[in-house]
Amino acid sequence: MTEDKASTPVTIRLSAANLRGVEAVCALEHIDRSKLLEELIEEGLCDRTIRLYEAGKLTVGKGAEILGISQREFFELLENKFICLNWDSAGLKEYMKQISKRKEASMSEPYKEGELKPKRCPNCGSENIHNQELEARSDSSELYDTYCRDCKWSGDISPDKHLE
Repeated sequence: MTEDKASTPVTIRLSAANLRGVEAVCALEHIDRSKLLEELIEEGLCDRTIRLYEAGKLTVGKGAEILGISQREFFELLENKFICLNWDSAGLKEYMKQISKRKEASMSEPYKEGELKPKRCPNCGSENIHNQELEARSDSSELYDTYCRDCKWSGDISPDKHLE
């Protein structure tokens, strides 16, 4: 889930047994109570969102929105938990429309030699990437060694040239 910089104070009531459990885990992990409760809520929200998705009560788009992640990240979350996809026509159309918009946006700018560095991680879509231009290849196309600081993906990327 994405992490908001600002947080809002919320008061909750815990049973004595739950409070003892929270305090015991805090002592074992050497973290403060607020941090532990925040992590538990994030994990619980993630689990609950997945259960709602499995029950057909929300789409991939809505699940991603609730968790503050991209649809691609939600797909990966489902895959990692061995959850089957519930493709309905509306959900599929919604996802394909977003893919088309991203493709159109990426093709709207003409290609200029030396200026088309990767802008996003192909794995998670993050813009928090580092590009290192590698030596030109024999076919004179550009090649970038790319590293994502968010998901730790790395690989070589050669930009597509759009012909007009």
